[in-house]
Amino acid sequence: MTLLLSPLTIIAEPISVFSYKRTPLSGAIVRVTKLDGTSYVTSLNYEGKIIVKEVPLGVVILQLIEWKGVPINVTYVVTPQNSTVTCDKIGELLIYVKGLRGQGLGGASVVLTWSGKVIEQGYSSLDGSYVTELPEGEYELKVSFGGKEGTIRVKVTGGIVTKETIELDVFLTMLGLTLGLYEFIGVVIGLILLIIILFILMYEYRVWRRKRLVARALRPK
Repeated sequence: MTLLLSPLTIIAEPISVFSYKRTPLSGAIVRVTKLDGTSYVTSLNYEGKIIVKEVPLGVVILQLIEWKGVPINVTYVVTPQNSTVTCDKIGELLIYVKGLRGQGLGGASVVLTWSGKVIEQGYSSLDGSYVTELPEGEYELKVSFGGKEGTIRVKVTGGIVTKETIELDVFLTMLGLTLGLYEFIGVVIGLILLIIILFILMYEYRVWRRKRLVARALRPK
């Protein structure tokens, strides 16, 4: 709080709101209430900041209503001595998307929903991991890769890292095709049968050719 306007009113430094990982809560919806009773709802900028002007006694009540479309409803008192808020209701979610052999599935589609509403979507990194921060609560996680899908429920707790692994029926990706275990076994069996059929055809052709050569040799001239 820097510039004095009167003994009771000052202009506040920007109020900054972060997660415990120091991530700005950009776009979060907040309610600002001054000590004179005036109140309004607004959103934090991309840096997770807001400027409140003409603050009686330099104190405001900041209610964090929601972030990423998920309710938080936690209240903080901001004073001239502390204009930075660390929200303890935000947790980190670390997801690992893996195949049947334990291999990381990079590029898997990740969709997070809360109460049936999509609140975040993206793609896993090369090692199959996906990390995000969310308000504490329960979410539905849907992951898809090469036509294979999986869904689990995850619970995020504020102030800690929640780790979840989701395994998809992906045994091998070959020539742009994603194969599950039984599909892979089917392909292997199919290749074995094809080799056997080709061997039989080659054998029958050789027998037929040998008989033809013998018949031609025994034909009277």
